[in-house]
Order: sequence, then C-alpha cells, then structure tokens
Amino acid sequence: MKKRAAAGYDPDDFLLFNAAEFNKNKNQQLMIQALALLKDEVPNAKLLLAGQGGLLEHCRETAIHLGVGDRVRFLGQRNDIDALLPICDVAVASSLREGLPVNIMEAMACGLPIVVTHNRGHSELIEDQANGYVITGLDTHSFAARLFELSQSKYLCRKMGMENLKRVVPYSLPEVGAELYGIYSQYMSEETDETESQYSRSYL
Repeated sequence: MKKRAAAGYDPDDFLLFNAAEFNKNKNQQLMIQALALLKDEVPNAKLLLAGQGGLLEHCRETAIHLGVGDRVRFLGQRNDIDALLPICDVAVASSLREGLPVNIMEAMACGLPIVVTHNRGHSELIEDQANGYVITGLDTHSFAARLFELSQSKYLCRKMGMENLKRVVPYSLPEVGAELYGIYSQYMSEETDETESQYSRSYL
C-alpha cells in the first residue's frame, strides 16, 4: 500500500492497467467506454494507460466527453512497468489483433486477473473464467460487467491471479512466479470460507 500511496493512489482505488501504443488496433477507447459504464457502480475505479501514439489526444477527449476524465490516468511512455503492475488490481487489453502479448505475460507474472478482448494472442494466454475473462465481439457492456465482478470480489481476483502465476511459468519468470504463488496461497488459505460477493451480472 505504501507503493500505491507513493504513486498517488488511494488504498481503496480499484486500479486497471494497460500499456500499449495509442493506435486503432490497441483500441483504448473501448476500455475508456467500459470505465464510463462503471463510474456510478464503482466510483473508485481508475484506468491507468501507459504509452504514446497518434490517438492519445483522441482518447483523452473521449474520457472527458464520457465524464471520466478524472478517472483515466494517461501515464505517457514508461520504463517502470514492473513497478506499476504490482500496485494495480486488474490488467486490461482491448486490442483488435495480437501476437503473443508481452504486456499480458508481465501482468500474469504479477498475479493479476486479466480482462481482454478476443483475439488469437489474448486467447492463447487467457482462458475465459479461469485466469481472467475473454470478451467476444468488442462488447463494451460485457467488458464493464466483468470488471464489475472483479471489483466486488477480492477472492475472485486472487483466485484468477494465482492461476496466472501458474500459467505464466512456461513462458518466463519461473522464480518470480513461484514466489508470488506462495504469497497468494497464504492469502487464499486465510479466505477459504469467504463467500462470493453478491452482484448482478445483468445490471448493464
């Protein structure tokens, strides 16, 4: 929590993270639109967007137009992604196409649950409802609904995060993955009796 506070965020903020060039393929507008759908139900949600690109200003204008200009943080080009990911709650990506996305693997290695749009690269790493959610058809409402579910359940976030730590090992960072898995296992064992929070999947 000290690292989160040092970065300028509150302990109870629900932080969503994406790092990508601002271009048509990366489709950051969808994530901003999803955040706007959540602004009343999850007022502590903030979207952190790292990167530069030709559509940056358009995305900034979109956030303002949708009333979430103060909840989308445009971080610019960063070389400290490894420090930013651990303070966040969920990694998100809304690309139209991907190969094997390194940014998603980095988020997996940090034990984050992940919400992504459906494409070949995302689907190779994320199994829907196992270690994250895969949204088909660029459905903004479904994207927002899945984020809402995660915002309401720390247990679900940790469960999916642990699954990501296991699944990322064949790709890279085995030592880090094993260490984080042990940490999350302690949290999970303390919460085995915790029931899932009540929420509506069809509120949007």
